[in-house]
Amino acid sequence: AVLDAWNAACASNGRPRVVIPPGTFLIGQTKFEGPCPGAYPIVVEVKGKVIAPTDLSQFSSDDWISFSKVHGLVLTGGGVFDGRGSSAWPSNDCLTSANCKLLPT
Repeated sequence: AVLDAWNAACASNGRPRVVIPPGTFLIGQTKFEGPCPGAYPIVVEVKGKVIAPTDLSQFSSDDWISFSKVHGLVLTGGGVFDGRGSSAWPSNDCLTSANCKLLPT
């Protein structure tokens, strides 16, 4: 749903806005991409809590949420991005293994 809202905002010629309402939302690995043709920056208003999955096998790269090729992004709203690090840190063996996999950021 959030990618559908992003795609609609990115394609908009008006004043694009994506709103994540109050509440808790589990969002897996997501890439928000441009370029967006509009003259105004996209406003992403986070009012709720966005949480990451705890299963690290769901990540194909080292990013959880990324914005790419977007000019003038505005992130606002006072909400929370919770990467749930306490469940991921036990999987971090980079201090002891040269072949470790970086945790998603």
